[in-house]
Amino acid sequence: MKLRPAGLAVVLVSPSVAVFCLLYAALDVPAVLSAFIAFLSAFVWADVWYFVHIIGTVVASPPTCLQSVLDSHEYPAIVGLNDIDRNGHFNNARYLRACNYGRRAFWTLTLGQSYTLRTRIRTWDNQAFYIEHQFMTGAEAAGSLFVHAVVLVKNNVMGSKRPQMLMEMRQPGIVAPPVDPDVQSWIDSNAASSLMLRPNKNT
Repeated sequence: MKLRPAGLAVVLVSPSVAVFCLLYAALDVPAVLSAFIAFLSAFVWADVWYFVHIIGTVVASPPTCLQSVLDSHEYPAIVGLNDIDRNGHFNNARYLRACNYGRRAFWTLTLGQSYTLRTRIRTWDNQAFYIEHQFMTGAEAAGSLFVHAVVLVKNNVMGSKRPQMLMEMRQPGIVAPPVDPDVQSWIDSNAASSLMLRPNKNT
């Protein structure tokens, strides 16, 4: 079910309107207080800050003038309280979320669509675990399985214990699976990107 912007707006505001009507009409709560509570209730079922961000930084800011399809698109943003983790850093999940502002609808998951998130450890080395997340719809048995997105994550291990040691604690005798070509290419890409960002680093 893919909604047009007007339909999506109706879906988003309907619960808050219902809360307002319940408070104001049924419980005789003052209109201003009812409206305030209805607004706060929106944070329960919708990511209000996402839409505030859209209005504040995407709609309000003039779009980048692209002269070529190969030009870079830019938009201004600021790290908010809802973007940080317990360490005060930009949450890892927010990096992917921020990418969504710059992309168009492409194999998207829409409102009401069910999906399965499959997570597995692809391999590990002396420094990190390599985790794969797949966002899938349909059923593999029925031949309708479709993978909407594949996310590879490198989880670095801090401290004295190495990934192999941690895995041995869980399952003695286990060995790291062979590194598949796609994972190796991704690791090589990360290494090349890191080298570009730090060209003076000794390798």
